[in-house]
Amino acid sequence: MRLTLFILFFTQLAFAQKHDYYWLMGYQGGTQSGPNDIWGNARFDFNQPNQPMFDQIFNTNMNIHGTNSSICDSSGNLVCYTNGIKVFDKNHQLVQNGNNLVLPNNEFGEVFEQGALILPAPLNNKRYYLLSLEKDQNYIVIGRKWMYNTIDINASGQLKVTEKRKLLVEDSLSLGNLAAVKHANGRDWWVFLPRLESRVIYRLLLQPNQLSVDTFHIDFPMIEGLGQANFSPDGKYYCFAVDKYLNEPAKIYLFDFDRCTGRFSNQRSKEIDSPGANFGAGCAFSPDSRYWYVFHTKFTFQYDLAAEDVLASETLIGTFDGFSSGVTGSYFMYGQLGADGRIYVGSWLSTFHFHQVLFPHRTGMECQFVNHSIESPVYMTHGIPTFPNFRLGPIDGSNCDTLGYDNHPQSLFRWEVEDVSDPLVVTFTDLSSYEPDQWFWDFGDGTGALERYPEHIYAQAGVYEACLTVSNAYDSHTWCQEVYVGVSGSEEGATTQENVKVWPNPFGETLNISAHNPADEGVFQLYDVSGALVLEHPLNTTETSINTSMLPSGWYFWQCRIKGNAIQTGKIINIR
Repeated sequence: MRLTLFILFFTQLAFAQKHDYYWLMGYQGGTQSGPNDIWGNARFDFNQPNQPMFDQIFNTNMNIHGTNSSICDSSGNLVCYTNGIKVFDKNHQLVQNGNNLVLPNNEFGEVFEQGALILPAPLNNKRYYLLSLEKDQNYIVIGRKWMYNTIDINASGQLKVTEKRKLLVEDSLSLGNLAAVKHANGRDWWVFLPRLESRVIYRLLLQPNQLSVDTFHIDFPMIEGLGQANFSPDGKYYCFAVDKYLNEPAKIYLFDFDRCTGRFSNQRSKEIDSPGANFGAGCAFSPDSRYWYVFHTKFTFQYDLAAEDVLASETLIGTFDGFSSGVTGSYFMYGQLGADGRIYVGSWLSTFHFHQVLFPHRTGMECQFVNHSIESPVYMTHGIPTFPNFRLGPIDGSNCDTLGYDNHPQSLFRWEVEDVSDPLVVTFTDLSSYEPDQWFWDFGDGTGALERYPEHIYAQAGVYEACLTVSNAYDSHTWCQEVYVGVSGSEEGATTQENVKVWPNPFGETLNISAHNPADEGVFQLYDVSGALVLEHPLNTTETSINTSMLPSGWYFWQCRIKGNAIQTGKIINIR
């Protein structure tokens, strides 16, 4: 029996990595609006680690406001999603018995962030738990009931809510701020919800076929308001950022966390002021759990968790630039670490844009916070769903490491050319999981590296198969992908690949191209992140400027072709 359980859990531990690969977002995009207008819904798909696909969904009828949560299977395929009121399946149809998850039924969806959370059941890949909050009917900013629902998948692959509105807690509760983290045994889940304006925090332990709730006390109460709670990817820290009143300072909290006992310690707090306008606060962590990020209306801060005094290590890395998006300014609010290792930051109320921290594992301004770097095809409200780290295993050797499972590392990485004027320099970002402690890079050109986040200079253009092998005391794993460092289709292309320069990066109203050896057959092409060709221009002059004022903000991929062959490629961002 123990061997059977081990094999079953090892399969989950080794491959259950992509439950958060599908983000569904929007702003009241269902029945009250047409399927193709700006009030629809959109999704991020993280199954491509270099750049997630962002597109509009035309066949869903779910209204999404502030509450949204989704879950994928272990391969990154959508299973279901919710707005806190109802749950839809992968075909965007109402799950059987999947309506009226909270009462009263608000057709527009629940309005508060982190009001629902979907978790896979331990040791059961045919069941999911949907945790939901119901607000007080007399006070719209107070939670009243914390409940759970079970979603089961039958032999035909159909979903059904089999247990519905099962009460966990009835009390004066934080409205939102559900946050989950893996237990130190690597199998079970801890889930936390603060009691309103008190020193009490409710703690749920989700085990195979069992849910149990108790409480514990912290050193001093946390205030209530518009905010976000999050755990660091390694589960060692818990943050809570909250804005109680408009135009007053927000407050941030940081705790150490013990995944074995489920208790917080070393409580620290600080006020954060954004003069002029305060519209909520959020927090997130770097993928290596070294840096803590706080987002508050007009400012983004980085804190070094390795510093002796974490709060004193505050570094301002992003400032609101006055950009208007939709009906409000493109302010900073909730953040979420993506499966691609970037942090995505949503705005308050309805906007069209997200912000990003491109390299959150880097110190200070090197992390590259970019304002309104991604444009959505539809309105977003708050914008960011919240997920736990599904790629977190046991704490090997801890007192709670009692199930006999080990961390078997899984390799994954992304690559990019940060400076398109130097296209042979490629940045590699490790995205591996399950506690690797050694990294070996094979860049595909006969060279390699041992650091976690290397930069490599290729001698010439080409398509290389780069591989990353990660290891620890229990196992090793290798993952490979093609790296495009220019593409030479002919000898002529190989000799001219370094002769094209595209600038500035970031660009705005104008994009400049210089070709030291222009060709009559040459052409410059610009593609959006979905792969659609959005601009094409002849490459038959030494230098030219192209009007790009019609292009929306966001990432673009460019290539230069001569006689039909791609001779040089790159990535560039528009932050107009």
